[in-house]
Amino acid sequence: MTALLLNILMNEFILNKHTLQDCSKLIIIYNYLKCFTVLIIFEIIRIAGHVFFGQYNYVIVIAGFLWYLIFVNENLTSWFWIAFLIMIVSLYLGNAGSKQNLENE
Repeated sequence: MTALLLNILMNEFILNKHTLQDCSKLIIIYNYLKCFTVLIIFEIIRIAGHVFFGQYNYVIVIAGFLWYLIFVNENLTSWFWIAFLIMIVSLYLGNAGSKQNLENE
């Protein structure tokens, strides 16, 4: 999200021919936003755990798959479905192992 914001602001700066000093202010704002984002990531990991946060990678793939089905509407091969099934099973096993570790502590 911060990269998108930076891209929008940079285009506005370039199109309106702002000075280099204005651009340096933009870079400083971007760095503050990035630091804030990293702090939030660490806080989520502290509160919810690293396994929960690691599932974000699965969510991105599943969301991309759903967007692909909605907009492209193309037939998918059996290799895709095999890989998708393996991903879902590994997500389940990761959650089951995480819950078991929490119960043992």
